[in-house]
Amino acid sequence: MNNRQTIRSLIQQSRSWTSSPSSYSYSYIHNGATIQFIRNKRTTSAASSSSLKKMGRNSAESLSPPLQRAVTQLSVLSARKKMPRLLKLSNEDLIKHQTIEKAWMLYKKDKAIERSMRLQRQYESIQDALDTLESINPHLYKLATSTNGEGNGRFPLEFRLPTDAPPNSEKLWPQQFSSTNLQK
Repeated sequence: MNNRQTIRSLIQQSRSWTSSPSSYSYSYIHNGATIQFIRNKRTTSAASSSSLKKMGRNSAESLSPPLQRAVTQLSVLSARKKMPRLLKLSNEDLIKHQTIEKAWMLYKKDKAIERSMRLQRQYESIQDALDTLESINPHLYKLATSTNGEGNGRFPLEFRLPTDAPPNSEKLWPQQFSSTNLQK
């Protein structure tokens, strides 16, 4: 056997498929490190051992392979819930960032206050119009404010505001139009 065949046989012997209802994993040993593919995500045991070193453990105290696989699967599943890393800014850039952020918040607050005041003015205007309508014609006020569909709850079409469009569908398009009408 040559080296390639030996390496292939070692890789084939060290490959393993693990399937559960919630996940699929495929792992093999390459250059002394176990490489796992879990749900199309690649993780290495070397990376997990470096994270263990950060937590104060050494690789001798590392987790058993099934437990490590479960930890890796859980970390892959919860990866989308992780917060983005904080920006590493210098003090000057941090002050600029905070200033811009505060200015943006003030701008949004001013816009919200302006919108609230505009809506409040509209509401008061509607209330004034309804009070005036009630004093002028109580019957129209009752029809305008009825919610149970009394009188269909609508004003007749004659009361609608005039528009630029023609009032009926017969005059929407002049069927008898010809260019000779313009020349006369």
